[in-house]
Amino acid sequence: MKKVGFFIGKIAFWVSWPALWLYLSHSKRTRLLLICGDEFLVLRGWLGSGEWALPGGGLHRGEAAALGLIREVREETRIVLTSQDLTFLFTTTQTNKGIRFSYDCYCARLDKKPDIKIQKYEIGAYAWVPLNAPGVRLSADTVYALGQWQNNQ
Repeated sequence: MKKVGFFIGKIAFWVSWPALWLYLSHSKRTRLLLICGDEFLVLRGWLGSGEWALPGGGLHRGEAAALGLIREVREETRIVLTSQDLTFLFTTTQTNKGIRFSYDCYCARLDKKPDIKIQKYEIGAYAWVPLNAPGVRLSADTVYALGQWQNNQ
C-alpha cells in the first residue's frame, strides 16, 4: 500500500509542480544532517519525486534558521533538539527540479537512535542510511550536504 501512496505522491508532485515552483522558488529553507554512528537520517515525503532528503523545511517569516530547523525536525520526526545540538555547516542556493531556493544546513550528532514518529500527512517514510549512501536515491541538496560535511571532516 505504501508503494501505491508514493506512486500517487510522485504523480501529484509533477502535476502540482507549477504551483510548487511559485510557492518554493526563492524561499529560505533549512536542512539537518543528523548523524548517529556511521549513518544519517533521511526522509521521503508523500508528495515528491521519490528521492530521500534531509529533515528540514521552510522558515516562517522572521524566524531564525536554527529555530526553524528545530521546529521542522520536531514536526516531521518528533525528535527534540536544542540550538546547542546544532553545528552550522553552510548556506547555499540550489536549483532542484527547476525550483531555486537557499538553505542553511546544520549538523547534529546523536549517541543513540531516537524513537521517530513521522508526520503522517507529510512524511511517508524515514531511513537511517550509511554515510557513504551506496545505492540510495538522494536529493541533490542531500548529496551536496554530505559532500560539504565530508570535506570538513
